[in-house]
Amino acid sequence: MRLKPLRVTDAMRSTNKLTVARGYIAEGWTVLVTHGVDRRRHCTCGDRDCGHPGKHPISEFFPRGAHSATADLGPVKRALEKYPDANIAGVLDGWTGVDVDGPQGEAQINALSLPPTATIITGRGHDHVFAGELPGGTAKAIQLDLLSGAQRYIILPPSVHANGDQYEWQRGLHTIAPLPEAVIQLARELKGSHRTKARSSRPELTEGQRNDCLFRLACSLRRFLDDESMLLETVLHFNRQFATPPLGDREVETLVVSSGKYQERGTAVFGPPSTTEPLPMEYLWYPYIIKHGITLLVGDPGRGKSLFAEYIAALVSRGGKLPLSDERIEPGRVLLLSAENDWQRTTLARLLRAGADIDNFHVMDRFQALDDRNMLALKQHIESWRPALVVVDTLATFLGGQRDMNRQNDVQEFLSDLTHAARTAGSAVLAIAHMNKQSSEDPIYRINGSIGFAAGVQSITYLGRDPDDPHRIAFAHGKTNVAEKGQTLLFEREGGGRTDVPVLKAVGTSEYDEFDVCRNEKRDRGRPNVEQKRAAEFIIEVLGGKPVPWAEVATRARRAEISEGTLNLVRAELAKEGAIEQVGKGPNARWRRKQ
Repeated sequence: MRLKPLRVTDAMRSTNKLTVARGYIAEGWTVLVTHGVDRRRHCTCGDRDCGHPGKHPISEFFPRGAHSATADLGPVKRALEKYPDANIAGVLDGWTGVDVDGPQGEAQINALSLPPTATIITGRGHDHVFAGELPGGTAKAIQLDLLSGAQRYIILPPSVHANGDQYEWQRGLHTIAPLPEAVIQLARELKGSHRTKARSSRPELTEGQRNDCLFRLACSLRRFLDDESMLLETVLHFNRQFATPPLGDREVETLVVSSGKYQERGTAVFGPPSTTEPLPMEYLWYPYIIKHGITLLVGDPGRGKSLFAEYIAALVSRGGKLPLSDERIEPGRVLLLSAENDWQRTTLARLLRAGADIDNFHVMDRFQALDDRNMLALKQHIESWRPALVVVDTLATFLGGQRDMNRQNDVQEFLSDLTHAARTAGSAVLAIAHMNKQSSEDPIYRINGSIGFAAGVQSITYLGRDPDDPHRIAFAHGKTNVAEKGQTLLFEREGGGRTDVPVLKAVGTSEYDEFDVCRNEKRDRGRPNVEQKRAAEFIIEVLGGKPVPWAEVATRARRAEISEGTLNLVRAELAKEGAIEQVGKGPNARWRRKQ
């Protein structure tokens, strides 16, 4: 298997910031745009006393700091158009930067005899860039910073330092070397020497944490403070006390204003009903897909669930007649969360083939499980952007490693959060789920994971084979809480092949129900999912008898171009089969091959 080379390309050495951003993204970086410095060496944020000139994110476009980093050129281009003197930064998700800022730091690094690697010449020293993350995160010493992880970023060429010097890649060094063990050991030693001091010192918000934390603080305080000036003063005080170095006052003010767009209303758990007037049930597609809630789309692997969801998403984005119906819908926005399919090579091509209006789409830049932080971000985005349809492909994968898909309490809480987001914005959530291999006649018991998946939604639809013609796709309606079941609809695939992508065409109706189209077939047919098979072989090869953190496996998988969604899905399957096992719980959990 040939791994993607870790390198500094010609595009990454360009002096055109948009070209260079495109180059970084092509090599696996997620980027953000920070304020730059003007000709008088003042930060472009406008604060003459800015404590970190040319290095803090432009909150108008990247309100959550490193967490807003993207692989989409759109926001980067808009930020550069408005702020032409801005700088480019790259998030160290899967990377480590060894930032040397003086002779003492240089002496420590020289003593390690590190291998040659791509190096950035900075305004005060240089950054050695390595592939791989430090297990314990960032460590600091005098004139030396070891930066690593998704919460950290480094300023990249061709940015301009506060002293007027331009960042540039050192000539003659084109390859990014793997993270040496010597750097990992140095980080452990530095953390150990500072542990006692850290316990007694006050908490600090460092670069990469400040924007996100202050933004969240402002959102939380809005629940209790109606006075905008008092809210701003509170966040400013927190910034001055705990941020190192503090953000400029104007930057904080922008964050507080942005938080007003995402205010969460209503914090009481119990109380009288907010209204006694009933509301009619609303549908995106009657009676199959409801608004203000979740509809499941369930089927065996390979039945075309993603293709069907993209077909519906394309229809919603452009508007028009619903399948085999005289009813029409108006064009609407679509938010697409996909854990497995490649956006540019698979999803985008299918959407365009189905006639989608791509201007009406938002997508998740890269797969991230919907933990508490990302679920809050999803709620905020749905509430502010108000999509007509939200597609989650696949639902179980987005639960992440902190929740158990087989535990009903975990599933119900997750679905409750997702339903709340849909209800607030009036959106329809179409969530894809896989079927297990059980032989139960009732397909509701074949939904992979806890029965809570079926209990926590208002409508369940199924995708399977037409019993009369296995080349056709049958779309059947199962559970519905508020209407009669819809008729089973039949679809055919058109196109596909080496130079084409398939598209669905509605061809008729059927008298068969969900029991018929989802009947478990005993005989072996077709071929296994190639990517999942490759991921399974990769996990077995990487894991040995000694437990290792899953983050190490995930980092190596990214280098092997295996998506995080596929990796987590296969991990669950291998654990269920008893091939691998988890040792410990929580942040100290490790994984190993079962002996």
